[in-house]
Amino acid sequence: MVNDNGTRATLALALSFASLASACSGGQKTEHIEEVWLLGSDQAETSDAVDVAHADGPAGFHFQQIAQTLADDPMVKGVLLRFDAWSAPMGTSGRLKDGVATLRARNLAIHCHLLGADMESYLAAAESCDRITLIEAGELDTRGIAFEWFHLRELLDTLGIVPEIIQVGDRKGAADPFTRKTPRAEVQEGLAALATTQLDLWIASVAKARKLELADVKRAVEGAPIDAQSAKALGLVDAVETLATARDALMTATGVTHFESPEQRKRISFNFGQLFALIASGDSDTPPPGAYIALVPIQGMIGSFQGSQAQDERLIEALNKAARDPECTAVVVSMDSPGGSARLSDRLFLALKAVRARKPLVVHIDTMAASGGYYIAAAGTEIIAQPAALIGSIGVVGGKPNFAPLLDRIGIRAASASAGAHASMQSATRGFTPSETDRIVTLMQQTHARFVQRVVDGRGLAPEAVAAYADGRLMSAEDAKGAKLIDSLGTLGQALERAQILAEVRGSLPVRVCPKPPSRMERLTESLSSVALSDADALESLAVLKRALALESWRRTHPLNTPLQRAVVLAELLERERVLAIGHGWLTQTVQH
Repeated sequence: MVNDNGTRATLALALSFASLASACSGGQKTEHIEEVWLLGSDQAETSDAVDVAHADGPAGFHFQQIAQTLADDPMVKGVLLRFDAWSAPMGTSGRLKDGVATLRARNLAIHCHLLGADMESYLAAAESCDRITLIEAGELDTRGIAFEWFHLRELLDTLGIVPEIIQVGDRKGAADPFTRKTPRAEVQEGLAALATTQLDLWIASVAKARKLELADVKRAVEGAPIDAQSAKALGLVDAVETLATARDALMTATGVTHFESPEQRKRISFNFGQLFALIASGDSDTPPPGAYIALVPIQGMIGSFQGSQAQDERLIEALNKAARDPECTAVVVSMDSPGGSARLSDRLFLALKAVRARKPLVVHIDTMAASGGYYIAAAGTEIIAQPAALIGSIGVVGGKPNFAPLLDRIGIRAASASAGAHASMQSATRGFTPSETDRIVTLMQQTHARFVQRVVDGRGLAPEAVAAYADGRLMSAEDAKGAKLIDSLGTLGQALERAQILAEVRGSLPVRVCPKPPSRMERLTESLSSVALSDADALESLAVLKRALALESWRRTHPLNTPLQRAVVLAELLERERVLAIGHGWLTQTVQH
């Protein structure tokens, strides 16, 4: 007798795989244009969208893979990229350059259709597309660049919480939101200068891509938000039209009569043989033999807040494995981190140093490598950064919250018994004693000295050369290059190419993301643990499965987004670790206002 619940669960599992699989039978037989929607991280998932910020592996790598697939298809004659505002940090547009270069190599026509755009999504369109169109109701929100953060000291005083925080590095600003009611002038001025540098870079990049005068692009910033017709008058878009008209224009330009989107490809039917073969095999855990380049993403806070300690260990083991694997010819690290745990940063530095002793190690900085992030990056044979990346923040912060005034106010009396001069040093019920403060300062100075020495060793610089920038300052990529903290500016694709050159390997090597992302079976199993497929509405629940999977992946890979949330994460780190190195993780950078 067949178990009905089991049958429905099996069917649901099969249909889930059918909805998640990106490769289907029955490929396109005629010449056509492709349509791809490039989605920002904070936007709601749609079935035919590609997340430009995060996917399996380093940021932007997913689009590169899709672009390669499109370029390899001789039936594809053009690509229509669809955009909306991303609300993403500066540098996100650079993640698309490798994919666009792949399409350009095939001489494919590339058009962009915008529902609206902010600074980064518009820059991506300007640098990527032969023709840009905007809907009538759309706007270009090109208001400029701003850093924003919260100072919580007055709130802490009101609550009766004393921030016992110490830092090494005069321009290290991570502790300021907790220790000061207003920002320090040197920190605010430094960030204002960074914003100006990035805005100037954006203006110059748009002017070059659209063949406009700098003054015209500056007017687009000063007059933003810009309506569709004004955007056309300024030369920022080529036409104001609907999606259907944009599709027709690209088909006319390429001489084809058919377009296709990822969602249409997903709807091509599976046969049952393919379904059950997919279920039975899952994703292969055995990579194909032969030489390869290992691509290792290190993203988000350094520590266990974006995942478990087991995941940290998994990353270190992946680096150790890549170092020992004779088929791994080189390693490329995709870095995007504001810093975090000093202990884990040092462990990752040493793991990468072991890789570098055996084979070329190229570090690519995407949006940020600050504090612990740069600590790790310094291990690279070479460091390449996106032009808009933020780099540096060589400094140390540590401390704890002191709840004694709050406890006293609400009538709670803390008592303790201890043995050892500093046994209760990390207690949140009292402040540090003078001897404890001295000990913490000594430890932090040791951590800072180790940080500087790691940079000296990794970059081959004189100690005094590193010390000149070891005051906690955050730098633009161009300034970091001038200080020799990085080697060059470029994309992830260029970093991969450089790694292959350093490895002295001819031909194009495959790229393998390490550690391997969770398989579809692993992700599905994780989501199904909270879904009752034996219920009568099991089949209806499949419609939300993919969104659940995407949301869970988003939670694992994305740092907290608001300044207040980032401040909370920083506070948790300060409480958890006696000494830590962390950059401006509490900052949020917007490209809208």
